[in-house]
Amino acid sequence: MYTSSQFGAVQRKKRREIAFAMCSVVALLICATLRLVPQLDDALSGRPAYMEAFSNVMASQVADALRGQDPIFVVQDENANCREVNDGSGPHSDDSIYVLSFSEQSRSLCLTVYGVVPISAALGAITVPPTLGRNYGRPLAAPAKAVALQRNLTKLTPVYLSLFHWRTKLARSGNIPAAKRERFPGKSAEMTSADITVNLLDLRAELARKHDTVNRILLFVILGSGLVLLYAVARLRLLYRLCLESCRGHGHEVRLREFLMGDVAVIAESARASYIRHQQDILAQARAEDARRRDKEDTRRRLQSFLETLKDAAVRQSVEHCLELDDIGQMQALLAELTGQAAQKTPEERLNVLLESLKEYCTVEEFDNCRAEVFQTLETGSFRDAREHAVAKHDQLRARAKELEKKEKVSGTPDISTNSWP
Repeated sequence: MYTSSQFGAVQRKKRREIAFAMCSVVALLICATLRLVPQLDDALSGRPAYMEAFSNVMASQVADALRGQDPIFVVQDENANCREVNDGSGPHSDDSIYVLSFSEQSRSLCLTVYGVVPISAALGAITVPPTLGRNYGRPLAAPAKAVALQRNLTKLTPVYLSLFHWRTKLARSGNIPAAKRERFPGKSAEMTSADITVNLLDLRAELARKHDTVNRILLFVILGSGLVLLYAVARLRLLYRLCLESCRGHGHEVRLREFLMGDVAVIAESARASYIRHQQDILAQARAEDARRRDKEDTRRRLQSFLETLKDAAVRQSVEHCLELDDIGQMQALLAELTGQAAQKTPEERLNVLLESLKEYCTVEEFDNCRAEVFQTLETGSFRDAREHAVAKHDQLRARAKELEKKEKVSGTPDISTNSWP
């Protein structure tokens, strides 16, 4: 059986688990809505970066074509000026740097091939830092001076860009050229023979990368919320069973709604108080029943004592009939009537009536002696003492008579040691 302090701890645990369950349900509903409603899912993923995805795939293709021999940077430059570069105008260089500059607004990609030159040949050269952008090729160990050797500009139409989106229906027909084949006839021999071909499916996967990451996070939160919800429900079920079993011991059946909405400590204390009141009521009823039983037995005993002293046959029959009915109300009413009648007689008359019942159990001499003792008690004491003395003699003589009767039945010979009245 739990104490009040223990039920207080159960209440605190219940509140905590309910809070966990509610938070889990809210998170589950929000994340499921964001995941299942396409408009919300796309808005959460942000605006698609079409040209960035195209540039990343192109850089990866260039890196594969060059086998990772040169640095290949991808940078966003909305104000890029992709001017033509005269072939052969720059100094000779065996080390190249590739920079892919894309613009989301103009839907363009500018591929610039730089030749690394010594610091002394700095005319028209720029400094390319290692942190220029995301590098898909060989790492650039330190800032390098480079001059532009060749530029190629590619612009994509809006219709073609729409094919990149993950929700655009697309027939899977193998490799789909995303840009026309371009050749780079500059001083980089590796790029001269490279055919750059982009797979549209790769572009769609690259564009949906952030979207897929967001969806994985949403799925993780949904699964986590579901697990937390299951755990909270299991803990609440355990706490409910503990409360239910404890309150059942006090005769109270706790309903689930009452458990969730109410205070467990208050519910338990109310059940305990109700149980104590119920036990007190049962005890009071038992006492009242015992008092009624004793009152009934006393009334019967007093009527039976009157029955032994009554001489009127009609009154005796009325008393016997009342005793057979065993109705406490009728017995009390008859007893009150007989008591009232007996109260109208003098003490000597009442004692004589009572002594008359002794004659069948004793001899004449014994009766006279008993009568003398009773009246002597009346003279020296009270009527109550004399009456009790007579009743005691009556019980004593009747017990002796029954004992003698048993002996006669055993021996088969009457005992004539006592003389009965003629």
